Amino acid sequence: MKTARLERKRQDPLIWKQIWQRVIIEDVTSSDERIIGVVEKLKTDFVYGEVIFHQYQISIDADDNEQTSDNNFNMHDNLLDLLNHEKVKSDLPQIKTNTAKKDFKLEAISSYQFIADLAGILHTGGAYTPSGHIVGDKALILAKDFFEALYGSQGYQYHSGVIYRASTDWSCWFNNIFWDFVWFHHDFKKQIVTIFLGTDTD
Repeated sequence: MKTARLERKRQDPLIWKQIWQRVIIEDVTSSDERIIGVVEKLKTDFVYGEVIFHQYQISIDADDNEQTSDNNFNMHDNLLDLLNHEKVKSDLPQIKTNTAKKDFKLEAISSYQFIADLAGILHTGGAYTPSGHIVGDKALILAKDFFEALYGSQGYQYHSGVIYRASTDWSCWFNNIFWDFVWFHHDFKKQIVTIFLGTDTD
């Protein structure tokens, strides 16, 4: 078995479709207290909405003598394939994707941008919680600890992955729900995709 790897090149759609049929997706959602603590705080704040945190490890069942140049899960090109996979749809029925890949826009951000974004969400709270109930300094520490739980204390510059936030008009395709925050992480080394999103839409 070969672990899928990110490769920044255009894939042959027909080859990828055949490869994706042999994908193995395993739920590896972290139980780290630093992650659970943040997710639970957000669930409390977004009491009338939804907060989703899930992690999946992706591998491709391929023989050693098969060509492997296209045996690569590319987060930017193949995320919708993952979201539409039977296992993920079963685990996360709240996510219903109905957009074409060409209309699906992701913005790559740095680890520092992610931490700032998460701290801002923690500080602001949901629509039905008072803004600032988690003070700025504490929110920043919680966000920093969350990131380090994913990538380690050296992850700011050296983590083997990419972080995307969505820049799509979510209401047009995510089950007609506006998601207040949407992040997708792809750890190349471990081949783990993290899905982290939330809404206070009731």
